[in-house]
Amino acid sequence: TIPAKRKRPLAEDFVHSIQSSRGFQKINSIANIKPGDIIAWEFAHDIDKKIAKTTGHVMLIDTLPVKVENRAPFVPGTSQYEIFVLDSSRTHHDPKDTRVQADGSKIQGLGRGKLRLYSTPAGEIVGFANNFASAMFQPFNPDWAQYSTGKSKIGGIGRAVYQ
Repeated sequence: TIPAKRKRPLAEDFVHSIQSSRGFQKINSIANIKPGDIIAWEFAHDIDKKIAKTTGHVMLIDTLPVKVENRAPFVPGTSQYEIFVLDSSRTHHDPKDTRVQADGSKIQGLGRGKLRLYSTPAGEIVGFANNFASAMFQPFNPDWAQYSTGKSKIGGIGRAVYQ
């Protein structure tokens, strides 16, 4: 639900809708992810939202997850999976993101890049990281915040429900 004072949903609205299963089926398991699902995250602290001038970010999943060898940042008790995402952003997700030009310069706007998802042995998705050597683990669930290497965030993955 979008607050009456806004004309469009923000990232935090997507996160709250996914977590409360309003308009979305929440996807908790890595095995249930499908292309077309939405990843949304929001900053957990208002001060971070104010500094960033945004509440978070929303991405569209473009591929099924593929298990990869774990690499930094390491989170004990998890496995890592790569997915391609589509989004519009000032930044990029990995060195081969479509926003990175042949000369190494970067353009803004719609692009496709890779993210890594982290899951428990039972398949529960607990967070994500961009696909850089200097990537930071971003937990979806506060129970995993002790492993966070970036600003505190919450989020989730959801599939739009049409009625």
